[in-house]
Amino acid sequence: MKIALCVSSLPLSGVGTSIGIILSGLSNAGHEVDVVITSWDPGSDFERAKRDGWSIKCCCEGVRFLKERLRRTLECLSCYDVIINNHSVAQLVAPCLPSDIIRISVMRGINDSPIRIAYVGWLRNRDKNVLLLPEIVACLYKHNIDFFLTIAGDGPDRRVLEEKMDRVEGKSRVAMLGEVPRGEARDILRKSHFTLIPSFYEGLSNVMLETMALGSVPIASNIANFQWVLGDAAAKLQVPISSADAYAKWIVELAADTKEYYKIQGYLRERQRTMFTPEKTINGYLALITKLKTHHRAKNFASVPFDKLILPGRYKRQCAVWWRCLQIARDCLRV
Repeated sequence: MKIALCVSSLPLSGVGTSIGIILSGLSNAGHEVDVVITSWDPGSDFERAKRDGWSIKCCCEGVRFLKERLRRTLECLSCYDVIINNHSVAQLVAPCLPSDIIRISVMRGINDSPIRIAYVGWLRNRDKNVLLLPEIVACLYKHNIDFFLTIAGDGPDRRVLEEKMDRVEGKSRVAMLGEVPRGEARDILRKSHFTLIPSFYEGLSNVMLETMALGSVPIASNIANFQWVLGDAAAKLQVPISSADAYAKWIVELAADTKEYYKIQGYLRERQRTMFTPEKTINGYLALITKLKTHHRAKNFASVPFDKLILPGRYKRQCAVWWRCLQIARDCLRV
């Protein structure tokens, strides 16, 4: 089968994580797999991914206007048997795809002093909610907790994060390392008691799975797919997305109850080992694709003409002529 792995871009820390695992596994299973990038900017890890031998298609490179990107994405994806989408505009054009195409959407001891906490990943607030980190630091400091937070990663909101962190009490207990090699990132997770994952939304979080495997306990936002990954531990490890105090509260409580901490740590390690290894993930995709191919009813997926496609409001605005004019004006001002 010919399979498209659709991503918006290849950001820092993106290569070698979940997309790389899925790409490698599906390719080793004998399928023809392309990573299809749907953003106008392929991302900072694009060259690295090419050097690693990834088959990549940038169907919208340099195209700033959403309507044209949608049109090009549809044209590109129409030749595949299976579309696996991970937070890209491919989701918007899915109703226009030929009816026989399969579509899959991807849903990341405390006696030591200080408590070691980590954040590893992309520094962008829009999806990763990184600007909550300084608020969590302030809350931990208010609780008189002896802690140290290591932040490893880079991204468009790094400077804003640094400026906000510099204004909070407890800033001396934070180290921002920037982008680090994958091995060093794993070592940070391995040495941390807790890992913060405050994302607004995620696919299958590689950071969460690595955190579980390496013995660090994730404190994460209460989004649905995190609950699925954490299983029975979710009730004690998930908090409201924007509640910095809730993150601090769970860290304080679990740090004080070492028996419960080690129980959760052991449960998560076993859950990762039995349910979320790369092999099991790939086998799950292969089994799902086989099942969907067997029971697929093309008549239930009749194609919608592109000019009849109904978009959510925010995307519809981005296709308007006035939005295009604003983008052109903004680009001219930047020059």
